[in-house]
Amino acid sequence: MKIKNLKKMENKKAVSEMVAYVLLVVISISLAIIVYAWLSKYIRVTPTPECPDSVALSVEDYVCYDDNQTLLLRVKNKGFFNISGYDIWGTSNTSKEALTSLRYEVSASGMPKGRYYFEIFSKSPTFGNGTLGPGRIDSKIHLFYYDDFPTNHLEKIKIQPFVVIKDREAMCDKAIIPMEVSCNGGSMAVIPRVPRGRGVGESCLEDTDCESGSCALAGSSDYKCEEGAARLPTERGCWLWWWC
Repeated sequence: MKIKNLKKMENKKAVSEMVAYVLLVVISISLAIIVYAWLSKYIRVTPTPECPDSVALSVEDYVCYDDNQTLLLRVKNKGFFNISGYDIWGTSNTSKEALTSLRYEVSASGMPKGRYYFEIFSKSPTFGNGTLGPGRIDSKIHLFYYDDFPTNHLEKIKIQPFVVIKDREAMCDKAIIPMEVSCNGGSMAVIPRVPRGRGVGESCLEDTDCESGSCALAGSSDYKCEEGAARLPTERGCWLWWWC
């Protein structure tokens, strides 16, 4: 009888310990959930946006001059996603990575050096929501300076586009453009436009749609080709575009 009673007591003790362990685990999990719910109200971790794989920017035309350290270029969205802007770097040595930011012709407060925003600097009917749409060419020529280079010479540039997703910028690491350039001595010149044959008065989306090379606002929201070739302000004797 004593042996049976001892076995019953041992069994009860084992069950009690098991119940205690289970209760301890349940209480720990409950406390963890309560603490997490409380902290989540004060600490919100926003995931870093990722650039879509379909982003692709290309340089359609460029010209650069070492005499006044200027680079002019036109870009095109060759991908399937709206592009918000890009960063540009340069170097005077092709064997090295382009790490020195080029300076855009207009400086804006708080804007990183070498950054171009389509929404701020480009005013064209080819844009929607401040972006360069898929398949579109920015009709504006982008002017950058590399006058802080030690040798005043440019041999290579690197361009990295970025997009804005939910009010946050996402840099496109897979869409970086490394490009060697050949600069000439002299002053700035006009980058030739390729007309697409639309006549005066016909609807257009960008300057290159028109035979005249000039697409202008004809109403509240309609753009039509107008007479006269579109030219860089430098062709008219202007040095800085916003003075013309």
